[in-house]
Amino acid sequence: MELTFYNRNGQPCCYCQDGEHLYTFGGQPIAYIHEESIYSFPGRHLGWFVNGWIYDSSGHPLLFSEQATGGPGKPGRAGRPGKAGRAGRPGKGGRAGRPGRPGLSASWSSLTAEAFFSGT
Repeated sequence: MELTFYNRNGQPCCYCQDGEHLYTFGGQPIAYIHEESIYSFPGRHLGWFVNGWIYDSSGHPLLFSEQATGGPGKPGRAGRPGKAGRAGRPGKGGRAGRPGRPGLSASWSSLTAEAFFSGT
């Protein structure tokens, strides 16, 4: 099942076609899902994937999918842009240890999707 992830303003930010790998609409691989965790390709733990939401490392919701349940109120969603051809995925580095999952907040993350996926 394909998932499109939207930010707090309802703008599409990335998508997942295979249930594991996240891509920008420009076709760049940006992260992957393993169990409930989101990892960068070098192996850094970025956050959590729970109930259709992507949460930052502090447990604040950052992105939501159409199927997301719970969390803060969701804005209306903007249309999805066309997808560019996907670039090859980089190799996956060894995954960092997964930290304990924080309690999930109902208030939006202050991070942008770009800052979240770049690890800044």
